[in-house]
Amino acid sequence: MGDGHIDANWREQHRIAHVRLGASATRPTLEFVDLEDAATIADGHSHLTLAGIHGEDRTITCWISQIIHDLVDADGNHPFAGIRYVSKHGADFECWATFEDVALERLSISPIHRENPDLQAIATLF
Repeated sequence: MGDGHIDANWREQHRIAHVRLGASATRPTLEFVDLEDAATIADGHSHLTLAGIHGEDRTITCWISQIIHDLVDADGNHPFAGIRYVSKHGADFECWATFEDVALERLSISPIHRENPDLQAIATLF
């Protein structure tokens, strides 16, 4: 396997899915917490930094996610559906993570073909 190629076994074990987020009884809104936002960081912890969020230690991001997941508003609902952050690979790559209890409606699912232009672009880049 040379540069710019993705192993066929990986492609066979993964799929491209398009989904729509849906509100639920416990998560009636679909708002996300932006971990890159300065106000979010300032509200979090006095020693929390973007470097910590983007670091290799997943303990920090798991801790942050758990706190956001467990928040409850005055009505007993969870106000956030997930988190948004920038990949450690750069600002061109946004990551959106939904919590497991957020309803997802599957719109389509398809195999990942070697010729997929998005796959080829990422394979070439990395």
